Amino acid sequence: MTAPAFADLSPATAPLMMLQAASQALARVRESSEEDILDELQRLLRPLLPPSRIHILLFLEGQSKLYAWNRNGEALPPSYFETPAAQGIMGWLRETKESLLVGDFDRDWELLPARPSYDNPEPPRTAIFVPLVIGDDALGALSVQGNDPDVYTPDHLWQLKILANQAAAAIHAGRLLRSEQGRSKQLQTLAGVTRSVASILNLDDLLSHVVDVIQAAFGYYHVQVYVIEKGTDRAVFRASSADVTRALWLRTGKHISIGGAGMIGWVAKHGETLVAPDVSVDPLYIPAEQRLLPDTRSEIAVALKVESEVLGVLDVQSDHLNAFGPDDLLILNALADAVALAVANAQLYSRVQEDAWITVALLEVAEATNRLTELADVVETIVRMTPLLTGVMSAAIWLQHEDSGPYRPAAHWGLHEEMTGLFGKHDLAAGDDPIVSLLEVEQAPRVVRKDHVDELLSPILAQSLLADALVFLPLLVRGGLMGVMVVGVEEVTGPMSERRLPLLKGIADQAVAAIHNAQLIAAQREEAWVSTALLQVAQAMGRARDLPETLDVVARLTTALSGLDRCTILLRHGQEEGFVATISHSQRRSLDAYGWDERLHPDGVPLLRLLVAERRAVALPDLTQSELVPSELADRLATKALIALPLVASDAVVGAMFVDEVEAQRSYSRRLLDILNGIASQAAVAIERGRLQQAEIEQQRLITELGVAHDIQRGFLPDSLPRIAGYEVAALWEPAREIGGDFYDFVALPNDRWGLVIADVADKGVPAALYMALSRTAMRMVAGRYPSPATVLQRVNTAILDTTYSDMFVTIYYAVLDPAIHRVAYASAGHGLALCASADEVRFLRGRGSALGILPAIRIDEGAASLAPGDYLILYTDGVTDAINSEVEDFGEARLIETIRSLQGASSQEMVDGIYQAVVAWEGGAAAFDDFTLVVVRRLPEQGSPALG
Repeated sequence: MTAPAFADLSPATAPLMMLQAASQALARVRESSEEDILDELQRLLRPLLPPSRIHILLFLEGQSKLYAWNRNGEALPPSYFETPAAQGIMGWLRETKESLLVGDFDRDWELLPARPSYDNPEPPRTAIFVPLVIGDDALGALSVQGNDPDVYTPDHLWQLKILANQAAAAIHAGRLLRSEQGRSKQLQTLAGVTRSVASILNLDDLLSHVVDVIQAAFGYYHVQVYVIEKGTDRAVFRASSADVTRALWLRTGKHISIGGAGMIGWVAKHGETLVAPDVSVDPLYIPAEQRLLPDTRSEIAVALKVESEVLGVLDVQSDHLNAFGPDDLLILNALADAVALAVANAQLYSRVQEDAWITVALLEVAEATNRLTELADVVETIVRMTPLLTGVMSAAIWLQHEDSGPYRPAAHWGLHEEMTGLFGKHDLAAGDDPIVSLLEVEQAPRVVRKDHVDELLSPILAQSLLADALVFLPLLVRGGLMGVMVVGVEEVTGPMSERRLPLLKGIADQAVAAIHNAQLIAAQREEAWVSTALLQVAQAMGRARDLPETLDVVARLTTALSGLDRCTILLRHGQEEGFVATISHSQRRSLDAYGWDERLHPDGVPLLRLLVAERRAVALPDLTQSELVPSELADRLATKALIALPLVASDAVVGAMFVDEVEAQRSYSRRLLDILNGIASQAAVAIERGRLQQAEIEQQRLITELGVAHDIQRGFLPDSLPRIAGYEVAALWEPAREIGGDFYDFVALPNDRWGLVIADVADKGVPAALYMALSRTAMRMVAGRYPSPATVLQRVNTAILDTTYSDMFVTIYYAVLDPAIHRVAYASAGHGLALCASADEVRFLRGRGSALGILPAIRIDEGAASLAPGDYLILYTDGVTDAINSEVEDFGEARLIETIRSLQGASSQEMVDGIYQAVVAWEGGAAAFDDFTLVVVRRLPEQGSPALG
């Protein structure tokens, strides 16, 4: 159909028919040169577009070539550009393969994903950019450019994308045709090879087949494959076309470090093909043993990659110099892609099989341990089943019986008979065995070979666990180490297999669950007894008439329930006055009650200092050997062993309890310590109860003072909103507590401009309020002196640092509104919570800047924005977006923007009220945890125009 014929069609049909005709014309020139295809493309475009300049950039290797035609269709001389992929919009098209319609460069400049890189004295006002894409590859980029804004429509973009795709297909087809004609026979061979490897799922069979078939099909001297083992830094030899080489290197576990010396190590790291035309002069070539591959003259190493992941290296060697030409590179790279996919499929298949086996093995462990409730039975079962299921030589478990201290031997299996005695006598301790500290920090399995075991274990344990390699598995519960499981494995020439280590870790996890369950059952029995004892104490204390009688009951019951000889309760009278023995009771007639008039101070008694600092029970089995109790005090106590407990109430140490015995004949069990800790807690509550009334009176006084402080702080805020011609202003300040750290302010500036301030002090309460007052005063002093918001914030930072030595800081957003030109200049000192909302969009007004009050020299960027009629300038603190609901989900920026859009056309006050109501509804009645501050400035719609909505 000719061009005039299109005029007779309807306006909707004509462009489609023209586009179809153009597509058919491009399809007919597939065998033409690329220059002819591009010229035909620009000729076909012109009937579809207004008068336009047309540029087509082809991406070539190392450079790009530009073809250009002026508005009259006259061709300009082609030009070349170096590394164009990293430049401007054309580079962006090549990277993203996305199209771009620019209606007006002047208007949309800030919204462009990339900037034009050309230097044009008459830049276009509008343009369309379309990549020439074939598959995942961008062959080039097409741009049409006009002098008037908004002359191009989405239909033009759609039409150009279709023709660009047709042109890319024509160019690609021509390239392929020329390339295919030269190597048709090789590709037929390649197709046969790739078909043969695609159906092999066993990795070893696959790689053996690959090297054999490549050598047979292409006649290379030697072919070998290295595979990167996940989680390691080395590539391991897996297959060779030479039987002797294959057997030797598999037996010795030959491997090459990724990035290490040699061509294979280099390719494994970089993922790129590497060719050595003459290995005798190539610095990366490392010869194999002379007797294995004596005739190698040239070599090529190709990465086996799937997407960007390097799975291994295909290495091919020739007994001729310069044996690998362009066709060999093409074939081997294509073959490597097919082999990489086959390797990935084989590895996936292997992982599926391994996952299934791991699942079955772990189910067996779970079934065997779930029926057991005694701890000894559980650990014996675990160490017995582990070698049976995983093929390891031995297994052993150490458990920590208390919250701290060494890990004691619990069970073992498979140790040499002469070593079992050594195992049972030695604990694992962080001080003696560095592996414990590593497991506590890393909380992940560690494989240690025998030549490094002595570095991580004490010599005796290293000897008892003698094996080719040891796998240390942390037994973790609630994020902490409850024990250690160690398995011994036979000769390990490479890293642990991908099957064995996850299986061992799974068994360790099953062991944790079973051990923890057995410990919980034992703890429940202990807890029942402890609860009964503490209930007796509570009931007896409840019948006491006053504090002295209550403490006497505590002292008497403590000795009765603990079986120890004496209990003494000391009360603390202020942090400086020390502890006074108030109540003491002894069950032994030979052991006197402790003297009541003795006053002990933490400075003179390290034991009391430790109780105050760490607030935990301290057991001293032998006072004569402890530096925590002065010798004269130990003599006066006349006992050998002592348990000291802090009495803690309302997060303060209000006293101490000493429970001692004449002779320490037993270790203190967890149950005993639980009883004593429970009694100490009840005693502390009784002591604190007597002080609550006074504290309540003090609390009422504090509430009154905070109310006064709240009224004073509110007085720092503006008492009225500014009246700005053509604008309306609204604000809301709602502190989370009686007093807060947020504030806002309006500062009248010369030339009828207004400074808008919103800030957030990094603290709460009275300190934040004082810091807020300082920051507000500094802003008011500085704002009128400098027109630049960034300069104002920098000067305020200096003023704050010169005035205060506090470690607090403040974030401030400062904007200057010029109503005469409807423009806002703004800067942010660590506070980027500002929006400009129009009927079309809501955009953030952010700039880089540091908080004030931290560093003396800070950088603050400055920005500007124009306000159209009906636009809002919204400033807020994080109390708006960080408000959370009952599900601990924050209100967030997305909901804030949605709320703003729903209120378009509302007054400033309605916008403030609407946002506040939305946040309150989101919180669902929960108390706010942060101050809520919001300022809204709206430019009024022009007179006679409808309100935006």
